[in-house]
Amino acid sequence: MGSSFRIATFFERGEPLDKLTGSLLFISLLMFSHAEAVLGATGTKLKSHNDSPSDMAALHYRRGLKAANKAVKYQTGATASSTDKKKSMLRKAEKQYQKAITLYKRALRVMPSLQGVRTDLGFALVQIGRFEEAVAILEEAISRNKYNEKASAYHTEALMKFEQLTGASE
Repeated sequence: MGSSFRIATFFERGEPLDKLTGSLLFISLLMFSHAEAVLGATGTKLKSHNDSPSDMAALHYRRGLKAANKAVKYQTGATASSTDKKKSMLRKAEKQYQKAITLYKRALRVMPSLQGVRTDLGFALVQIGRFEEAVAILEEAISRNKYNEKASAYHTEALMKFEQLTGASE
């Protein structure tokens, strides 16, 4: 079952965003905007092939944040749209999340110690329904920083949705 189907099914059933998901989307939008502003202030544009790995990783991360920010906006806009427009906006959101995932993974390949990327990668994975992968990434983020409340919240959401999907119960 495609992840866009999972996202679309949630909205097509007329289910409002639950408090946890709605809050996480709102918090993520704020966090993406903040991280984007901080990274943008560091001047992390690639000028040549000789740029440092940290500059390249920051550039990939910043671009991933922009894609995820667009995805959250599409997803939020879909809640107030007609059914046809909802589907279109959710497809756009999924494409942006896919783009963000690719960019986050690229950033981690270049600089595995980059803070925050795993948390944002986990969030994007949750949003497109790749819960098992999200759980693993978020567990790694939490193991690197046990005080990462954002990663803990996303991890809880990913676990709950994975259990719902697989029919597992506690």
